[in-house]
Amino acid sequence: MWYGFLLIITVISISGFIAYLGDQIGMKVGKKRISIFGLRPKYTSIVITVLTGVLIAILTLGIILMTNNIVRQALFRIQEVLVRIENLEEQRSSLQEQMELLQGEKDDLAVQSKLALDQYEKTISQARSKLEELRVEQEELNQEIADLNQAIIDKNEQITQLDQRKEELERTVSQLRDAYVSMQFYYLGEDIVYQRGDVIYSKVINAQLPSEELVDQLSIFLEEANQEIKKKPVTIVDEENDIAFIVDRDEVLNLPEQIRIKGSEKVIVRLEALTNVLKNDLVPTTFRVLKDFIVFEQDQLIESAVIDASKNPVELENELKELFSLVSARAVKEGLLAERGGAVTINFSQFYEILKLIQLHRGAVEVKVLAIEDIWREDKLSDSNLRFEIQALSGEDSNDPGD
Repeated sequence: MWYGFLLIITVISISGFIAYLGDQIGMKVGKKRISIFGLRPKYTSIVITVLTGVLIAILTLGIILMTNNIVRQALFRIQEVLVRIENLEEQRSSLQEQMELLQGEKDDLAVQSKLALDQYEKTISQARSKLEELRVEQEELNQEIADLNQAIIDKNEQITQLDQRKEELERTVSQLRDAYVSMQFYYLGEDIVYQRGDVIYSKVINAQLPSEELVDQLSIFLEEANQEIKKKPVTIVDEENDIAFIVDRDEVLNLPEQIRIKGSEKVIVRLEALTNVLKNDLVPTTFRVLKDFIVFEQDQLIESAVIDASKNPVELENELKELFSLVSARAVKEGLLAERGGAVTINFSQFYEILKLIQLHRGAVEVKVLAIEDIWREDKLSDSNLRFEIQALSGEDSNDPGD
């Protein structure tokens, strides 16, 4: 920097000195009216002044060229410098374009960086929220674990109590088993007078009777039932009144109303055993009121079956028994009150008489079972109210054992 200032001062000083000399020379030439190259003094003074200026320029350039390599290269290699400047300008333009591209990329990267930062912050926020949720869930799980541990403790205490209860029950069961064995020996050694559900006494009563007559009929029913029970080896409940069975007082009082509710002209009143009754035991009973109606009308076909008369007697017996089973099932389905042993009771001799009539035929016969009279719900199916018709399917004459 000091070098440049010194060069400028030196050039100015020398140029001023040369200008001063040129002026002095020009004044002397003018005063003395000297002529150079045959020129007039006026022009000679002008030439000297021009030469002085040229000399100043030459001296200035010389000093600068001798002292500054950059100016020297710029002066003598100006074309090359211009080309380099042009190349540099192109490079600058290219670099400017690259810089603009890089700036665009930088802006894109900035946008992407901002988006990535926003996404990162969003992810961090979600992660923190999830972490908070997990922390809350962990606290809830810890609480649940604590509750479960407490529940396990409670269950263990209950198990301990249940084990104790189990031991007590096992002792009780053992005692009951011993008692059961004892009772079993007792019951096995005693006769059963009535089984649970057995019909002790049954009677058809007109449900349309006036209330007083209906009560009288029920009183007669109870007396008849009591007389029927006294025929059995049971314990008398009330020796003073000679009552042989136990029945709920309210049930007796409600019996007329139960009969009215059925809404039927006739009802079946049944006294049934409430429990199994052993010999010399008390007889607990209960009432059952049922509607009475005609199950099969007179001459109505109840069931029929086709039997091959050529079969051996055992097979014929089985097929005839199967027919009676169908009759019993049909009767129960239609409403007949069946007791133990089924709904059909056929005399032994009647059964084999029917079997013999079937054997009189050689081929298939149709056996029909019909009602001789109206059969009511409380009736029993027997050879007294059933008729059997046997008709040969091949055209033989039929035989009717009921005729």
